[in-house]
Amino acid sequence: MDVQLQAPSDGRFYDSLAVFAEPGGYATVEIAAHVLPPDPLSVTPESIDFGDVPAGSLSTEVEVVVANVFGGSGGTAAPNLVVEVTSSVAPQAFLTSADSCSGATLAPDGGQCTIRVRFHPETVAFLTGRMTVSAPGKSGQVSLAGTGTAP
Repeated sequence: MDVQLQAPSDGRFYDSLAVFAEPGGYATVEIAAHVLPPDPLSVTPESIDFGDVPAGSLSTEVEVVVANVFGGSGGTAAPNLVVEVTSSVAPQAFLTSADSCSGATLAPDGGQCTIRVRFHPETVAFLTGRMTVSAPGKSGQVSLAGTGTAP
């Protein structure tokens, strides 16, 4: 026998299940479930490919949107998210040209901020990087790539 929970929201749910057998008798099982809220941190896009950019030049800006998408259903309080932004792997080639996210507090149910990223290759090479956006207990990443070409 399989039992599935279709919860209308997050929160705690309790019920019981009675199973009857022939020629007689039954058993009752208590069921409890704790449905967790979805991850409130949304980071889009998840990857950026800047394509070919001449070495020493700047690419056009690409905007990354960070949002708190948790609405706080089922009696669970919707958290504010305090955001931090870090870069790794060839970070010198990927520049943040505008950042309203670092240290920002995002209100629940749609609070958002933006980060504008550019590619600035110094050499002729394929380069990759990663930008991590985090809030307490949550994180999202944006994969960065671009190719520095001959000027």
